Amino acid sequence: MSTRDNCWLTKKIKNPHYQTYFLAGDSPLEKTIETEFSALFAAARKVEKKSDAALIFNIVANETLGQEGFDISKTAEIVTVSATTPQGLLYGFYHTTCSLR
Repeated sequence: MSTRDNCWLTKKIKNPHYQTYFLAGDSPLEKTIETEFSALFAAARKVEKKSDAALIFNIVANETLGQEGFDISKTAEIVTVSATTPQGLLYGFYHTTCSLR
């Protein structure tokens, strides 16, 4: 019997540190990140400047990541998800939120 929660998006993450995020794009996949971020973090809000965000989603030029790859870096205050495409950002978002649970 599996203990995996297949409805993880219905569960709110109670981590007050990740209530602000920066996401510059507006592709359909980036809109999905916005929608799902709000579903997971009840008090989440998108900010206009990276310097105001606890979680940053960045499109970067990095051939080693490929089309769907992502890189996650952490400091004491900020988590940055970097990818070359919106698909990579979405996968990085899923990976990051799963690790915050």
